[in-house]
Amino acid sequence: MGTMCYQANRPHKSGSVEEDLLQWAHVYIESFLGLVAIAFRSKVPLRDPKTASWQRIRDKEELSELLKRHGRLNLAIELNKESPVVALEWDSAEGARCASSLNVRHRDRNWIRKSRRGYAVFYARPTNFSLDTARPPDRPLEFISTGLLIVAPSVHPTGIPYTWIDGHSPQDLSVHELDDPPPELLVEWQRLARPRSHQRSRTVVILAPEIQARLRSLLRQKLGNYHERGAQITGYTDSQSAGKHHISVDLERGVFFNFRTLEGGPIADLLAQLGVSVPRITPRGKHMRIEVGL
Repeated sequence: MGTMCYQANRPHKSGSVEEDLLQWAHVYIESFLGLVAIAFRSKVPLRDPKTASWQRIRDKEELSELLKRHGRLNLAIELNKESPVVALEWDSAEGARCASSLNVRHRDRNWIRKSRRGYAVFYARPTNFSLDTARPPDRPLEFISTGLLIVAPSVHPTGIPYTWIDGHSPQDLSVHELDDPPPELLVEWQRLARPRSHQRSRTVVILAPEIQARLRSLLRQKLGNYHERGAQITGYTDSQSAGKHHISVDLERGVFFNFRTLEGGPIADLLAQLGVSVPRITPRGKHMRIEVGL
C-alpha cells in the first residue's frame, strides 16, 4: 500500500449474513451515520418505491424488511453537511503516498475502511468551517464531504468484501473519539475550495534554498510549539492557543493557513503578520522565485 502499511483487516464475524448486516447497521446508526441500502455486490443505491429517493435505513426493523424483499444487501454511509465525519479516499499506491504526504497516519484515531484496491480514512468533521467534496487534478485522492461510501459487511462487484482495519472501525472508536483531519490535509482541501479564477495552473511558487532555511529559522522563533515535518510546519502565534497548533505552513506550495481565523494565503502574508519584510516575487519563466528581504 505504498508508504503506508496497514496490517490486519478484520471483517466482522457473527452467526449469519443477516445477523452480520443487522449488527453493523446498529453500529452505524448508533454512530449518528446516515445509512443507505445498496444492491448486493454493486454500488447502485436502492430506491424507495414511495419517494424514488435513496432507500435510507433508519433502524434494524427497516433493514429486516428490506432483507426479506431483496435478500442480501450492501450498506453505504451517507455523508452530508450534518453527518459527523468526512473522509479521504484513494485506490492506488500513488494515492497512498499522497495521503502520507498530507500526514494521514495509521496511528491516528480514525476509521479506516478497506475496499478492493484502496482505503477510505474517516475523520471528525471540522465544526468551524465547511468543506466540499473535491478531487485534486494532480493527486489520485478524493476529499469526501458529501456522498455515499460503501462499508462492511458489503461485497464489492468482484466478490471481495469491504472491511475495517483492525482497531479502526466504528466498533473500536466512537464518533466522538475521532481525530480532526491533520492540518496538512485541511490546507490542501481548502486550496481546492478556492475559486478557479484565483488559481494559476502553470505558476509554481519556489523558495530558494537559502531563503527556505532562513524562513524555517524565523518560524522557529516566531511560532510557539513549532513542529516541522518535511516542508510542512505547524505552530501557534500566541499563548491563547494553549499549545494547540493553529498555523500551518507549506513551504513547497508557498502557502499558509490559520485554522482560528479560517484565512490563508501566500507565505508573504504570514511573514507580514509576524513582522518580517514582505517578500518580492520575481517571475522566472513558467515559475516564480520568492526573494525575501531579511
